[in-house]
Amino acid sequence: MTTIYGDMRIREGHSTYAPVMYSAPANTVVSGDELWTAPADGDQVKAGDKWLRITYAGYTGWMAYIHLGKPYCKDFTDATPPPPTPDPSGATFIVDVLIGDEVIFHHEAPQGTKLGIYVQ
Repeated sequence: MTTIYGDMRIREGHSTYAPVMYSAPANTVVSGDELWTAPADGDQVKAGDKWLRITYAGYTGWMAYIHLGKPYCKDFTDATPPPPTPDPSGATFIVDVLIGDEVIFHHEAPQGTKLGIYVQ
């Protein structure tokens, strides 16, 4: 994305209350690795606001893309790679989670599927 205004702040968190680490001038192209979208209205945040976690001039922090509904950057492009194409052979994998000899979780999915397991 490209900054629209000068003195675009890079902050420690995705909030105007987070400390400022550094600033970037107008028309600076930055890229990031994580996009945060505000889930609801709040103090100094509007539902749908977006902040991008960037690295610029050796600083890694958060820059507002849209804040309080107003764009502060332009030309945002999501470069997230598409999910893998399932194996055309129809091959699957099976995950069984056991405690002792008891299966407490069983899942079968096509090859290439990501599976996350959260253990509490």
